[in-house]
Amino acid sequence: MKIKYCLLSTLLFPFSGLAADIDTLFPYAAQSHNNNGEIDMEGGTVINGTRNESGDLDFIKNDDLKGRCDGRKCKITGDITPNYSLPGFNDYPFSLPEFKTTSANNNATCRGSGNITYSKSEYNSVSASGSCDIHLTNDGDVVIRDEISASGSADLYLEAGNYWMDSFSLSGSSKVIITTQGEVNLYVRDKVNLTGGSPLGSVDLPVNLIHYGDDDIELAGSLTWYGNLSSMADLTVTGSSKLYGAVQARSLKLGGSSRLYQTSGDYWFEDVELGGSSRLIPTGDGITRLYVRDELELEGSAELGLDGQSLLVLVYGDQDDDGDDGDVDLAGSSDIYGHLYIQGDLEMGGSTRIYGAVNVVDLEMEGSSAIHYRELEVSVSDKVHHYELHFNSCSADLTVKACGDATCSSEALYKENATVHVKNQRKPSKNIYKFKDFQRQASRNISSEAQKLNYYFELGYQSNGNGNLNPKPDNDLVCYVDGEKTCMVNGRSGGGDSGELRLIIDTAYAGGKSAMRLTGACLPENGETEVLLHFDSNESGSQEAITLSRGDNVITLSPYDSKALRLPVSGAFLSYPVADVLTVSIQQALPEGDYGKRITDSVAFVPKSWQIQKPVKCSSDDGFNYEQDADNCTVLAHAGDTLYFGVSALDINEQLLPLAWLSEQKIDNSIKAEIKNPGFRGNNGDFAFNADNETISQHSLKSNIVGLLEVAAAPWVAGYIPEGDSKLTTEGDIQNIGRTVPAVLQATAIAGDVEGDVIYAGKPGVNFITKPSFTVEGLDVAGKPLPSYSGGFAGGLKTNGNVQAELETMLSYSDLTLTYSEPVPGQHLITLNPDKLKFIKDEPFAETALALPLALNIVDHDGTSGLESGTSLGQAEDKLRYGFLTLADTEVKVGEAGQMTTRLNYFDTKNQLLEDKHTDYSLSGGRSGYSPVLDPALMLGLDSQNVVVAPYDKEQKGIKVVIEELDTWLRPDRGGELVDPEARLDILTQPRRRANDSTFNRREVIH
Repeated sequence: MKIKYCLLSTLLFPFSGLAADIDTLFPYAAQSHNNNGEIDMEGGTVINGTRNESGDLDFIKNDDLKGRCDGRKCKITGDITPNYSLPGFNDYPFSLPEFKTTSANNNATCRGSGNITYSKSEYNSVSASGSCDIHLTNDGDVVIRDEISASGSADLYLEAGNYWMDSFSLSGSSKVIITTQGEVNLYVRDKVNLTGGSPLGSVDLPVNLIHYGDDDIELAGSLTWYGNLSSMADLTVTGSSKLYGAVQARSLKLGGSSRLYQTSGDYWFEDVELGGSSRLIPTGDGITRLYVRDELELEGSAELGLDGQSLLVLVYGDQDDDGDDGDVDLAGSSDIYGHLYIQGDLEMGGSTRIYGAVNVVDLEMEGSSAIHYRELEVSVSDKVHHYELHFNSCSADLTVKACGDATCSSEALYKENATVHVKNQRKPSKNIYKFKDFQRQASRNISSEAQKLNYYFELGYQSNGNGNLNPKPDNDLVCYVDGEKTCMVNGRSGGGDSGELRLIIDTAYAGGKSAMRLTGACLPENGETEVLLHFDSNESGSQEAITLSRGDNVITLSPYDSKALRLPVSGAFLSYPVADVLTVSIQQALPEGDYGKRITDSVAFVPKSWQIQKPVKCSSDDGFNYEQDADNCTVLAHAGDTLYFGVSALDINEQLLPLAWLSEQKIDNSIKAEIKNPGFRGNNGDFAFNADNETISQHSLKSNIVGLLEVAAAPWVAGYIPEGDSKLTTEGDIQNIGRTVPAVLQATAIAGDVEGDVIYAGKPGVNFITKPSFTVEGLDVAGKPLPSYSGGFAGGLKTNGNVQAELETMLSYSDLTLTYSEPVPGQHLITLNPDKLKFIKDEPFAETALALPLALNIVDHDGTSGLESGTSLGQAEDKLRYGFLTLADTEVKVGEAGQMTTRLNYFDTKNQLLEDKHTDYSLSGGRSGYSPVLDPALMLGLDSQNVVVAPYDKEQKGIKVVIEELDTWLRPDRGGELVDPEARLDILTQPRRRANDSTFNRREVIH
């Protein structure tokens, strides 16, 4: 199986020097490496293997310590073990070769019974069903466009080699049988469906699965599988399934009575979960390491590890958002045989057991859980299993390793002196370099030798002769060239810049992401390297941690801390929550297991924008409009008082930033404030940032007029940005934050004077020689008039309900309406609207004087105190009367025209009926009528004050004449209702002779 192992073998040096630190990590059964680490033991819990069996536990804090430690009372020492920097979590523990495809449309199909042999190298699909068997030949690679499937009792007979397909399916009792020596490698792009119970592969003839898709793989039933499984998807194994091999998946879940016999080595999982009676059993020589990114969980009677097999579990943290990252939970009667280094919490319940040791942040033990100390045995080989050569064609660095076992991990390297004479295995046969008497591993730059061979040579060693290869290995040489498992060097293809390693981090906004890039050191553009990352310092002294992210993977690092990790050449981002200048450095991991020199860069995080606190909507396009803006425009203070305002710095997420350090930077006089009102000069000032409040720069300004407070913070380029980095601009802000108003109002009143001195009830509109009015002004806190209380800023005077006028009288009148004008800035003339003034004509009343008190009330509004003022509607000689018309009874001679006269009457102050001979009135708008109906019809009309009767040729008596549709103020009252004036008309041959006899009975409706 040809897979690129560049991530594991060239760039990854897991736990460099770990073997020498095991005693430091696990000196006792349980300890903490965190200053906030806490232990909690309920009664019935046990820890055996404390310091000198004294019951002492290396923890800083404890809750309950009711358990027993080595048969004694448990107690804490207040000490901790050193914090170990885990290697960067490897999200890509294996590389997938380029997937091979085909457009073939021929099928290999077998149905029913029998067997069929197919010998092509490309197919559309391969399918066997019933009891029919398919035999496939293979000269190296067989490529299937769609799927390989077998169902029923049909079998697949496959020659050893590579098989490329879209999906793979086995069900029923169907199985895969390898017909030639070697292994079968199944490269599956999409789905894997294995539900049968027949064995898959064997110890000598394994079936390996390399899965490209992200659909989860579920193995159920009683499947027994010999081979390696590599997938970037989640793997679930249940039922009584058994797997023998190296299993690598995104996450691993075992259930039922399943078994995973995991070949010793290094494995990386996001989560590991064991339930039921499942077992994960390490096999083979050497140590098995499980790197768990988020959470390890055991339930039921599940077991992880095997007594006598070395197992090291390393659980990370800071990886997800659900609060359980970096935690290990044991429940039921589950057991772990191994050692756990946990960057989070360990919780044990039920009758769970750990046989080994733990190094945690917090430890919580309940039920009858127990930890029994066992040493972590790392076998040191006394012989060389094989040698490895690693060549980077970009840097021309050649590394040799003397491997003590098949894993060739750093702990298993041969520790005695070894010699390897490296030679070109092609022609011309040339010496490349002789590594003499090295221990474990050694490196050498062979650029001169490689150049002489034009970078075309085959790595190998001279095995004959004295002192060329010592000691002799048990197995063949293994080579990696630019991360690919091969001994052939075919050109300088390592990629990348061969210059010195550089770390480049550019300016970013606080809370945002700064791209991190590496250049030099022959790192390929899409490559990554193992580094020790240091958060060296920050200028502000903040204790905030940096956040390093790559895709969904996130780690944090506090000031002055370090962490080993895999850093990509590009695609990683550094975040910091506050404005600051950080110094960050890296040390690249060296093949010898140490780290190189520090590479340092500084990065500035600047505010995204300034924000005026707190902005409100205070003006329309055409200035302050009271109706539109008053409700939203906050009243800040009275004119003459001091105004207070603040300015904040925002991060990229619009959160407030601390100002303590930021205010010390050179941001002089970048805040401007001014009280604005067109036509008036308001106070203004320039201000510098301060940190009086943690997140708000606070300021004050003395107000002098009524207006809007406008505050502006100018755009800014931070002077602390390192030279050569991007000069990001902090966005400015300009806002109105509120307004000033008068402290109180005052009014000057003028009494009214009625033209003609008479008003009639029911008659709309009043003519005034002088209209009753009030002049209202706003005053500041010192009592001085404010001309700036003008225009829209005085709009509250016109708002319904704020200003009310009222007459003090028992008479009924219509609602008083007011008119507003501002003849002089700040002087608001409020006048009674004479056109709308009308006294209600209901019950008759005696003549009344019009010197009625007129009250003006302005309520408190907009933070301004209102007022009460008064004047009179009219003068003492001005009168209000109840009036009506009377129509006189009249005789008219047959054949002659005539008229019926009207009179305007009223009640004087003594309620006597009098005629008003001075007030003008008119019958226009009225209409005359009569009854009964006459034939021929009688013609009537109206002039200004009389009913005009046309000549009528017949004598007619008792005609009732009425004037309809008169104005209200002219209509008489009858029984509490207003009626039309009426009178009797007689048309006679011989009317009365005297001049006044024709009008003989003036009708007066008086009640």
